[in-house]
Amino acid sequence: MPTGIYERKTRADRKIIICSVCGDTRSVLPSYADRVTGEFCSKKCAGSARSLKVGFVCDHCGAGGERRRDHLREKNYCSPICSAAGRRKSDAKWRNPDQIKEYMRQYGERNRDRLNELSRNRAARYRDKKNENQRKRRSLGSRPRGMGREAWSALLDIFGGKCLKCETPERLEADHVLPVHLGGTNDLGNFQPLCRTCNAAKGATYADYRTSKQIEAVERYKRAMVEAMFPAVKIVEV
Repeated sequence: MPTGIYERKTRADRKIIICSVCGDTRSVLPSYADRVTGEFCSKKCAGSARSLKVGFVCDHCGAGGERRRDHLREKNYCSPICSAAGRRKSDAKWRNPDQIKEYMRQYGERNRDRLNELSRNRAARYRDKKNENQRKRRSLGSRPRGMGREAWSALLDIFGGKCLKCETPERLEADHVLPVHLGGTNDLGNFQPLCRTCNAAKGATYADYRTSKQIEAVERYKRAMVEAMFPAVKIVEV
């Protein structure tokens, strides 16, 4: 049990608060007066005062508006458009291409190890997918720019997936039966699969290695494509 003589602390002087919301007068301790900012008799009145809307003038366009008292800032804007325009700086760093290049150079130097690690992980993550896509492209061979992958795959199925001259399944290319400079077109009926060697040997000359059944199969595929694109159109053979 503590013993001794202790000086009695003087009682704190109470403060008189006149509420600016309800007008009530209260005698409170100084600590409570500091918590409620000395203008309100209670936290309820303080919250009501903060939620009251007051008028303001937009710092960008000058239009007037109302906003909650506790939402007012040093600069106030009436809309997101005015806010973006008011905050925009004409001499911002991101507008200067030289500063952008310098920043990117410094960022690369500071984070070189981390960026290299991310690059290695990304390469390892997509290596299998990249190899699979390369194998798929090689298996399909080379096709003209305007021919879709699906159409070229269908032609390979019709012609057995091999060169029509030497019957090799490797390095196939879509060859124009009638060369373009002789009047040939990029129609599916003017293509035949040849390997790169046979296609180079054929050159820009006319040579048709297709059978009549294969030509008819290509024509049927063309009609099916048209009917799939335009269901209301029916192609009738004459």
